[in-house]
Amino acid sequence: MKRLGIAVAISILATVLQLPVPVQAVEPSPAPTPASTTMTESQKAAALQAAAANPLAALISVPFQFNANYDVGPYHQFGYTLNVQPVVPVPIGDKMTMIFRTVVPIAYVPELNKSPLIGNVVGLGSINPQLYFISSKAGSLTIGPGVTFLLPTSTNPLVGPNKWAAGPDIAVVATTSTTLMGFIANNLWSFAGSPSHLNINNFFIQPFYVKNFAHGVGLTIQSQTTANWNAPGNQKWTVPVFLGISQLQKAGRQPLSVSGGIGYNAVRPSGTASWFARFQITLLYPTAKPQ
Repeated sequence: MKRLGIAVAISILATVLQLPVPVQAVEPSPAPTPASTTMTESQKAAALQAAAANPLAALISVPFQFNANYDVGPYHQFGYTLNVQPVVPVPIGDKMTMIFRTVVPIAYVPELNKSPLIGNVVGLGSINPQLYFISSKAGSLTIGPGVTFLLPTSTNPLVGPNKWAAGPDIAVVATTSTTLMGFIANNLWSFAGSPSHLNINNFFIQPFYVKNFAHGVGLTIQSQTTANWNAPGNQKWTVPVFLGISQLQKAGRQPLSVSGGIGYNAVRPSGTASWFARFQITLLYPTAKPQ
């Protein structure tokens, strides 16, 4: 199973690398600067790809992110997570925009012990809404403070805690004509929920760097670092390093971004996956108007 998973991940990444150049890319809505009507199709594709990678862009998008995790648990098995992450910008008057992002995880957790009562688990995890507030006239540096929540939607304790949690979050994005860099950070504290589940005090930070090339191609380096402040000693931190490549495409008239890559958890608690592969398809709606 492990060898099969590695082969699938390599095949997916190879497919992404060989995708054809898109035709008639759609010009994005402001993110935050409108694209020029005199832009070439290649420049429009690059602009839309840059907007797709920007967590604070004024762009409706629906990412479907599949993560394959290797070497999970004491038996070094294979686990999966599908994150559906719709992003909707909502104008608030003429001067402010609220970026509404929701992470809906669906996870497969392999058998963690040989008990006949606990086998493989598939279920819905804890849904995580995130709100960021930005200036509608932001320039090359955009700062979006906000708030994030965790909802008790988990169908099994192994795929997420049944706790209500909330905390502050912030996104900072700096852009140039060819690069995008910044970070997303938050901390969640539980305040209600099942007393049988452990309390939550979790930190998250996602620094990222994106280099955009012609024809809607992008190279991404990022880390989705987490810290469980309630965990003992050296079990607190998970620090992954991820390298990925993306390509703007069209399915009929629907623009989308296809990406894939490989990551390694350089620091991790016991039982956490060592390597992971990621494949993502993001549906883009650059001309859609938020309601």
